[in-house]
Amino acid sequence: GSGLEPGGAVRVEVRQSTTPFAEAYVHTTSKKVIRRTAHEAYVPSKAGMDPDDGLAATPLLRIRITLFDNGTAVGVLVQHAITDIEGIVAFMRAWSRCARGGDISPRQDRWAPASTIEEEAPERWAPSEKPPEFVGVAQKIRTEDCCVLPLPASTLAALKAAAGESSEPYASTDDVLTARVWRALVVCRLAQLGLPISKAGTTCCLRAANVRQVLGLSKDYAGNATTDICTELPAKELLGARVGAVAGKLRADLLATRTPDRVQARGAFFRGAQKMRQRIRKRFDENSLTFIMSSWSAEWDAVDFGSGPPVALDHGAIAPVVCVFVRRPRGDGVNVYVSLPRHLLGTFSESVF
Repeated sequence: GSGLEPGGAVRVEVRQSTTPFAEAYVHTTSKKVIRRTAHEAYVPSKAGMDPDDGLAATPLLRIRITLFDNGTAVGVLVQHAITDIEGIVAFMRAWSRCARGGDISPRQDRWAPASTIEEEAPERWAPSEKPPEFVGVAQKIRTEDCCVLPLPASTLAALKAAAGESSEPYASTDDVLTARVWRALVVCRLAQLGLPISKAGTTCCLRAANVRQVLGLSKDYAGNATTDICTELPAKELLGARVGAVAGKLRADLLATRTPDRVQARGAFFRGAQKMRQRIRKRFDENSLTFIMSSWSAEWDAVDFGSGPPVALDHGAIAPVVCVFVRRPRGDGVNVYVSLPRHLLGTFSESVF
């Protein structure tokens, strides 16, 4: 909630680079393991923004434009409290439309929870000044590597078909992929910790869900319009269950949570916490078996400054408790990004399949 009062700053910087343009993005297009910090040369400094100090004057947005001999990189650093990947891509589409002389008339998309609605705290969210619960295993799970698993549309279709029927009337391809990746993450985490499945306890999938449609907002709404969908299972049960059954549970939790009333109630909770200056954060677990999973389906390749679509999308959402599915060019499936040491890429891939 920082920076939402007068005083929040926006900054843009432009610089030249002698690095060959292709070298600047090759890690996003042809490598299975990249460095966690590979993108940082082309984004603004995080100083004063991360960690968020919660002050009204904390910058909301910084942009670094890097000019190469035959290309340009646009790096965006933004507070997640105010936007999400859909909002960032909407902002970039509007910016590129303006660059081409198109119309970017101000939209009237604004949303706030109704003042009369009762507050509801999302599962796994609570006021806290303490460090994350997994601090005791942080050194064991930290890595400078990021593994990328490419899944073209044809592969996704095969994974969906192999899952069979779910326990619900319908489970999407994203539900099935989330179920498979969740299981793979648990397998890899147990390997990292040397923890037997009998002592693993409960694992949790905190799935980011877009709520624009639920709230009647357009796809170009540039604010943060996501909420967590919490699904919990004993780790042993998750690893022993059919993929279709897990996908069905993920779908059921999504349908039960992503409703207008519940989203409004959650908005009221965060609004109240902001007014009271409370620090609200997700609750994890001591074995770091709570995973944030986010599917980035935003059409980033629709951004066009006049020279056609971008050659690549890079991102910094790389942390031991985060897994991101990023839309591949032309909608040909997704790339799965996960913070794991390179020696576990094979284990992760085998567990997904």
